[in-house]
Amino acid sequence: MSFKRFVVLAVSLVFGAILTTAAFGASIDFWIYEPAGPAGEAALEQLKADFEALSTGNTVNIIPIPKGDFNTKLNIAIAVGEAPDASYLDQPLVAEFAEDGLLDPVPEGRIDESIFYQGALNTNRVGGVLYGLPLTQTCTAIYYNKDLVSDPPETWDELIQVAKEVYDPDKQIAAFGFSWGHYGGGWGAWLWHSFVAASGGQLLDEENQVVSFTEQPVIDALQLWVDLLAYSPFEVIESENSFQTGHVAMMISGPWEIEGLRESWPELNWGVALIPRKAEADFGTNIGGDNGVVYAASENKGLAWAWLKFLTLAESNLVLSRDVMGNFPINLTVAKGEWIGGDEALAAFMEQMKYAQARPRVKGWLKINDEILGAALSEALGGEKTPAEALNDAAEKVNQLLGW
Repeated sequence: MSFKRFVVLAVSLVFGAILTTAAFGASIDFWIYEPAGPAGEAALEQLKADFEALSTGNTVNIIPIPKGDFNTKLNIAIAVGEAPDASYLDQPLVAEFAEDGLLDPVPEGRIDESIFYQGALNTNRVGGVLYGLPLTQTCTAIYYNKDLVSDPPETWDELIQVAKEVYDPDKQIAAFGFSWGHYGGGWGAWLWHSFVAASGGQLLDEENQVVSFTEQPVIDALQLWVDLLAYSPFEVIESENSFQTGHVAMMISGPWEIEGLRESWPELNWGVALIPRKAEADFGTNIGGDNGVVYAASENKGLAWAWLKFLTLAESNLVLSRDVMGNFPINLTVAKGEWIGGDEALAAFMEQMKYAQARPRVKGWLKINDEILGAALSEALGGEKTPAEALNDAAEKVNQLLGW
């Protein structure tokens, strides 16, 4: 079946009711990150054309904006009363916008939640209410050097054991590192969330308004990173291309590494594995990506939701995520589709995403992550405080910020 025939059938059967809520001749403005190149622009235009062919007489005006300028321009538009009908929105901002009353909740009964990666869907859930739909996603996993690590670890105990075995100070071979940057700071805090998820812990209990930083699984996740430092000196892991040159045996990073490793380091023998878990816990990882939201001020909410739902259908979502945004689909139907083409690295990330956990959905989470949690990691990893002390101090600051 051709893509267009699939879309016609799917839209007619799945959300024709939503399309009927939009008046004939309706128009919406949709803001999206600017695609990386001409191929992405063409794919986006094709999605628009296919949707408009189904929603006869209605129009989607796509406004592409460079990602670096997106949030600033969006905030200005909202402030002057010129918000678009719908837009892309970075996952942590959904809670901010929802609590400010800017977003229209997802119409009840209009989506089948079972088709989504649940971690991606939950990035839109604030106070038990869905305020958007996931459109693209990403996460982190473990890259490992097959010449140094023949069997990637599945548990934390195995991770420490492998770290001891591969660490070689004479050859400057470290056990574990990052794709770039330091263990602390906002980037490090986002990466560390993967290990909190793999410990069975959570950072916030939003329903009961509890900061969970001082609970044992969270402390254990930070203690693991401290323990790994014994086999991963900063001077090695922070050197340029430390993993690519064989000086780091394992690193945590995302799928954005794949193309560069294959093109620039063809001799490197590497693989991708799930992030090791605490023995009694399930696998886990963090999540990144972008959602689609409809604004409360829109005069054509029905058409806006129809467009966003169209973008979450299996085939259209694959085109949007892979061809337009260079990310991964959020629809489980294509999780193991032919598009993977037997690519073991891509398949590993699609499997890892099944265990992805949404970041806390509270107003101010980006500030908490970057300034408070990132600082706590730096303090513990720099030896200024124990993990328990650093996280306890951070919890007090977050309680004050949130008013819990």
